[in-house]
Amino acid sequence: SEWGSTVKSTGKATTSSTGSFTPKKPGRYVLWVDVIDKTGRKVTTSSAVVDVNDYDWAVKSVAAPASSKVGQLIEFSANVTGTDVSKLTYSYAWSYEGGWDLWDSTLKSTGKMTAEKTGSFTPTKAGTYELWVDVKDPSGRTVTSKSAKVLVKDLSWTATKTIAPSSGRVGQTVVFSANAAGADSGGLTYNYAWRYGSTWSLWDSTLKSTGKMTAEKTGSFTPTKAGTYELWVDVCDAYGRTVSTSTVKFEAVGEPIMGATQTSVDQMVRAYERSGHAYPAKVYASRGAATLRDFCTLIYEEAKVEGVRAEVLFAQVMHETGWLQFGGDVKAEQCNFGGLGATGGGAAGATFPDVRTGLRAQVQHLKAYGSTLPLVNVCVDPRFKYVTRGCAPLVEDLGGKWAVGSQYGITLVTGMKALLKS
Repeated sequence: SEWGSTVKSTGKATTSSTGSFTPKKPGRYVLWVDVIDKTGRKVTTSSAVVDVNDYDWAVKSVAAPASSKVGQLIEFSANVTGTDVSKLTYSYAWSYEGGWDLWDSTLKSTGKMTAEKTGSFTPTKAGTYELWVDVKDPSGRTVTSKSAKVLVKDLSWTATKTIAPSSGRVGQTVVFSANAAGADSGGLTYNYAWRYGSTWSLWDSTLKSTGKMTAEKTGSFTPTKAGTYELWVDVCDAYGRTVSTSTVKFEAVGEPIMGATQTSVDQMVRAYERSGHAYPAKVYASRGAATLRDFCTLIYEEAKVEGVRAEVLFAQVMHETGWLQFGGDVKAEQCNFGGLGATGGGAAGATFPDVRTGLRAQVQHLKAYGSTLPLVNVCVDPRFKYVTRGCAPLVEDLGGKWAVGSQYGITLVTGMKALLKS
């Protein structure tokens, strides 16, 4: 019922002096040779008997954990018994929920069996996984083990909400976090993300800025302009499972250019004196401001007339002039305290006859940015007409408009706050 020969398998005799075959199952095999000469005479040799024994091994079961978690390595092995196990090879196989949409094996992934006594895989989703092992001996005999099932659960952690303040000031650091909790929350990493408004024209995140997640439990950003920001956190565990927290809105409130003045002449005098700079009385005595108090009084008066906050004007004057020390393209004698027309490259900008006129021009230029209301005084600002009225209602908005750089307005706000604490 089971036999073979050279003529049967190839259709002709062979001139080779030896032959061979590989038994596929244990038992007694009878061998003989038909010898044929050139005349066609055939002589059959006496038969020989070969008893072929099976390799002494058997597969009992699969050793595997009963349960695990998503992302955690699962190791499993075949429970093999017998004396001829040293040369066995294995293919470790698994499937998700008993189907073939998601499965893998040693043979599938590497193209060959392995001599390793254990196999492993990392589940990527929760559910029931079925495991089995194909075991093969050198004769080619392959036995598939009984399967084992492993219930894989999600890691025990949650992160749903974004914890953040609802509002704050432009230029002030905003700290926010995710409400991550659970037994497996210790190794989580975070990507703190934000965007301005509901578009992607202005946004950033930990991953964008550093190229990686962070283990820090809080993130932060500094709003550079007033308006609504959206904040959220991407939370990732050690095995790649990532969830995003709910998006919350943060309202960044800026400092308006227009409005009631909150400072006083005395406060401006104290702030200047604390700066450690000497007031250039020799320059401004003949230009309507013989003393520091005279100068601060003019700031207060000119700002009030046009409805500009005096603390905005004071902070800008001191920032632009280096506390009235100048040193750049604009000279102290020009009474140009806002750098009007000084566009760099040696351009000195506008010159005004006295301190009041110079401050008035600067106030009018601030009003051009901060409001659409008409001027009270006759316009002395030579650049008033070039401003799109009301395009920068907040001090922070002056960055990139009055001067280059998004931090310009924030720098002025810092000076304002220092003044109000004097």
